Amino acid sequence: MDTQLQFRDAKQIPAGAVGYVAVAVEKGLITGYGDNTFKPNKPVTRAELAALLDRADEQLPDQDAAAVTGTVEAISGTALTVKKPDGTIAALTLDANVFIFRKDAKVAPTALKAGDEVLIRTYQGNVVFIEVTKAAEDAVTVTDAGTVAAFTLNANGKIATISILKTVNGVLSTVLYNVSENVTITGGSGVLSPNANVVVTLTNNAVTSIAILS
Repeated sequence: MDTQLQFRDAKQIPAGAVGYVAVAVEKGLITGYGDNTFKPNKPVTRAELAALLDRADEQLPDQDAAAVTGTVEAISGTALTVKKPDGTIAALTLDANVFIFRKDAKVAPTALKAGDEVLIRTYQGNVVFIEVTKAAEDAVTVTDAGTVAAFTLNANGKIATISILKTVNGVLSTVLYNVSENVTITGGSGVLSPNANVVVTLTNNAVTSIAILS
């Protein structure tokens, strides 16, 4: 803790942190800036933290640190579920001090969204760093109404597409929509049939709910 650091602004580094900075410099984890400053009061950037973790990974035992890539399936509290590129699911636990960067800004875990593509670093089993490499599209929700012309089912017997008839500018036309696997159907005893009057709600161009009108 009494090491004499060589940074030009070494006096700005809190006394209780000097020893830790000295070890990090010795291990090559940090090098400071090109002007020989440490900038102890400057907020860390996503790129700086990612570089630090990369260097730390090289020196930590394999069982202590790991990298995970994939797509966020769900997040609840400190529980994070990620679908990896090979299709397997990773159930992870967020560290209390996890750093999360989304759209180049440090964010809280609640800012993560299903569909975010992520690079994750873990240490001793807990997630300590998340970089959202590709953010999920913000949900766009719209509604449409008309009469059911037809619908198709997929191999699992669920609705795959729905065609509705509606009048636009005095002209009768048919519109075909893809249907989400998790679509909800309300009204009409939950039974969809041709010629039924419906209101469909679409999220990101897929029907997520169908309301059958009486």
